[in-house]
Amino acid sequence: MEQYLDFSRNLQTAIVITIISSMILKSKNLQKEERGQIAIQRHETPKDEKNLVLWEENELSKKTITEFDKMVSFCRKKNISLVVVTAPVPQETIETYRSNFEKANAFFTKFMQGRGVKYYNYNYMNIDGFDKSLNGFVDYDGHMFTDQADIFSKEIGKLMKEM
Repeated sequence: MEQYLDFSRNLQTAIVITIISSMILKSKNLQKEERGQIAIQRHETPKDEKNLVLWEENELSKKTITEFDKMVSFCRKKNISLVVVTAPVPQETIETYRSNFEKANAFFTKFMQGRGVKYYNYNYMNIDGFDKSLNGFVDYDGHMFTDQADIFSKEIGKLMKEM
């Protein structure tokens, strides 16, 4: 793991972004930009939930927990602040699957508190100018259109500056 975190040696902050879904979006509307992100331009494509992957606690492997704990330990040894962030998904997804998202939030809040790791779930936080409706997203999974991703990135930047 140390080889993967070498880049963090001189940083005071490491941010881990967790996203409920890890689906890969393939679309003709994707463009890699020089900033290193995949830009998803607004387009009129029907949105459906067929590829939505919901978090389930019983699918969390012991290996994942062990590896996360190693990262927490590594960051502490190197005096790196570790913050875990859940990026927002559309409000319609939250409303439709409210019970699942509430269980996930409760689990991760308790899990991070037990490890002394700061946790921010942006599904339950407001960001100025951010459209939480499905209009701001490509799909129900939370893949943001470029303008929304830029707003969210600025919010993460503010969070890092405050640390």
